[in-house]
Amino acid sequence: MAAPEKFALPEPVDFANFAALREQAMTRIDAARGEVEISFHGLAHSGSAGVALMMGLFRHAHRQGKALSFVEVPPDLRNIIELAELDDVLPLELGGEGAAGAAPAAGSEG
Repeated sequence: MAAPEKFALPEPVDFANFAALREQAMTRIDAARGEVEISFHGLAHSGSAGVALMMGLFRHAHRQGKALSFVEVPPDLRNIIELAELDDVLPLELGGEGAAGAAPAAGSEG
């Protein structure tokens, strides 16, 4: 299996840059030949805009039949995800390596 295509978010996610970051990430998902890994590396924090971005990208990848995982998610963002009970839905990888928690490619529900 090929290594996932990696995309690091270039800046913290907020509602001011949400649309632009979503478009960049969706373009990368569309161009990918297989699994996509989106990294939050270097982002100290992110709020509800980050969760909204993750949900939108997860849905987009699922519709495209592509596996998607989120890595190096900041603790405050993970806390919001857990409070919203989305930790069983969103494919989070705490350490940033391996495929555990990757979203199914297609045909399954989470």
